[in-house]
Amino acid sequence: MLSGWNEIGESLKINSGVMSQIFKYLAHELTHKMVGDITNDNASIYIQEGFATYLQAAINRDGNGMVSFDPQKPIENAQKAMEISNTLKTIEELGQIDYTDPEGSMYRDGALLSTYLIETKGINIFFDMLKSLSAFEYIDKRIEHKLEMVNSRTVEAIEKVYGPDEQVSADLKNYYLK
Repeated sequence: MLSGWNEIGESLKINSGVMSQIFKYLAHELTHKMVGDITNDNASIYIQEGFATYLQAAINRDGNGMVSFDPQKPIENAQKAMEISNTLKTIEELGQIDYTDPEGSMYRDGALLSTYLIETKGINIFFDMLKSLSAFEYIDKRIEHKLEMVNSRTVEAIEKVYGPDEQVSADLKNYYLK
């Protein structure tokens, strides 16, 4: 078992068990740090976990220690996720996920949303959306105590960059359920 977590202004924490997977977990947790810094810690948990899951899949290290970025891996993971369960949550539904998320939906559906946005609009536009969240004031609370506010801010950022959240959700479904 290997787990980690990050809160803005705190050190990255990692509990290790499987050393062969530590690079992937570091990529995941460092993504949280990066997103927190870019957004002034205003990204919803589904964007946090979705993009961290995207990068965890895309960033690889070979036996010689060489790091590479393979954008095909998150797409393959998305296809596998859709084969297992042919369902998708809308952005509104993602915003209602319990932060303890026992089904892993914030990871799965967050990764499906992040992969879709990056693959269809580009990673630069995705970063524009993240950067737009930095205009909001920092909320000095742990994520579970500011979910409603960061979810609202994330929807606002998505709508600013990608258009109405209902349309983005419909396009997301069309993309995966074609």
